[in-house]
Amino acid sequence: MQQGTHARRAIVVLLLAIGLLTLHARAQDAAPPKTGDVDAETPAAIADELMTGFYESYPDDTLERWHAALLEVREAEPNEPLWEAALIAVELRNGDSGAAKARAKSARERFKRSADVAYWYGEAQFRTLGRGTGVMDAMGAVDRALPAYRDAIKLDPGHVPARVGLSMYHLNAPWIAGGRKGKAKKLAGEMLALEGGEPWGRFILFQWAMSESKKQLDQHYRAAIEVCGEDQRRAMAFQYALHLIEDDPDDDRIPGLLSDIESASAAPDTMALYARARWHFAAERFAPAVDVLGQVLELDDAARNSRYMLAEALEKLKRRGQAAEQYRLFAEKFPEDDRAGKARKKAKRLSRG
Repeated sequence: MQQGTHARRAIVVLLLAIGLLTLHARAQDAAPPKTGDVDAETPAAIADELMTGFYESYPDDTLERWHAALLEVREAEPNEPLWEAALIAVELRNGDSGAAKARAKSARERFKRSADVAYWYGEAQFRTLGRGTGVMDAMGAVDRALPAYRDAIKLDPGHVPARVGLSMYHLNAPWIAGGRKGKAKKLAGEMLALEGGEPWGRFILFQWAMSESKKQLDQHYRAAIEVCGEDQRRAMAFQYALHLIEDDPDDDRIPGLLSDIESASAAPDTMALYARARWHFAAERFAPAVDVLGQVLELDDAARNSRYMLAEALEKLKRRGQAAEQYRLFAEKFPEDDRAGKARKKAKRLSRG
């Protein structure tokens, strides 16, 4: 019995850990990086930006410039934990996962009293996971990350990022893997009273309401958009729209949310287009969905969810040849995706006739 319980826990923890790779699991077709103070030049300003923009993304050339500046100051001041924490943050963002994990492990051992190092050590455990991660590796990552978040809070009771990390775990983890949505709500309430914490506290309460309280969802959404930054507001509108679309594509709040997403960008981008395509698809307006998804793929050929939805929409329209081609392209471009095998089978079947 214990062995069976352990196996079930391993499976759900693996699924959870992979799901925590990004804050918004459904935003794989999101807009290009554009957030934060990309003009930060001094090491202190760079580190401050990375610590406050802990869930933000930045252009590649900015990350390269910051990485070089931080390496230089680290050479001059090797005993300053802030530089190590900032370097971990940059390396996680630029995709150098091996360097980030090694640096995080070394820094965690050297700087046991640094809340920022503890936090980024925890982030390095989750952000370096991916498809193909072994069960034991995923379980180990969870078991290392959560104590690191808690240590960061003990070392610095005002540490907002660590509370966000713990909150997101509790929101996304199943009960068997230790997820407690009530704890996420409690952490969010604590953040409301911390310096710089209210936007994230409101954001987490909105996330909590998405799964736990339909009655309070609109209330928490309105409270959050009053205090959150533009990127958070846009992300919440995106999430809220997809949530309503799945529940009832005829909900009269959806058009306003889609307009909010679209108006936040000067030009059409993949986030806004993807949300509108999902709406058309859920409402069985497959022809408009195909048109919008085509626009997404013109902007980003690697938008996997859009590619798969396009194939499905074409299949619904009985455009068998075109659907087969999109399924084939999906399987070819994303062979590691869980849907690749199904896509290959559909491409073969639809090509027959």
